[in-house]
Amino acid sequence: MEDDAVIVINAEGTIMMVSQAVQKVFGYPKTELEGANVSLLMPQPFSQRHPSYLTRYVNGGEPHILDTVREVVALHKERYVFPMQLCVTKMSGTGSDR
Repeated sequence: MEDDAVIVINAEGTIMMVSQAVQKVFGYPKTELEGANVSLLMPQPFSQRHPSYLTRYVNGGEPHILDTVREVVALHKERYVFPMQLCVTKMSGTGSDR
């Protein structure tokens, strides 16, 4: 996992922490990512839809993406789209997850 790009977000989608690999993969320095919304790393229409997915999940909706590996597209700082594998896992005890 040391080479994996790891991003920790809160229930609102704010990036709380990133691994060094994230900085290499997405082209952003840590200081520009932490505190920003994770949708920054997604092309349209995914970046526009993501907040509603988080809201549905936080309000008790069925999680559709947890603990599965999915092929998705991401958005580099240089504004190009690239393919990547994504696995989302819920963490507890690291702040507010409502």
